[in-house]
Amino acid sequence: MPRVTNCQSCGSSSLRSLYAVAGIPVHSVLLMSTEREALDFPRGDLDLGFCNDCGFVQNVVFDPTPQSYSKEYEETQHFSATFNRFAQGLAQDLV
Repeated sequence: MPRVTNCQSCGSSSLRSLYAVAGIPVHSVLLMSTEREALDFPRGDLDLGFCNDCGFVQNVVFDPTPQSYSKEYEETQHFSATFNRFAQGLAQDLV
């Protein structure tokens, strides 16, 4: 995929790399049936570009091709003790 050179929010060309990592799984919330399936799962790159004009952050090397939303997609976080602590702390802060 070509690198995005303009902000997808405001159109500015004033993007700078904020954080980059190569070869990460293209999904983080799909359930795999086997360890082998998980290890063989497609990988892609992440390069977060920060727009100096509007503050929008986007993956400037995003490739939609390997995206696969299906019945295996599971984004429920309420079973995570870490997420529950975060949510409770956030609620307390807001109250």
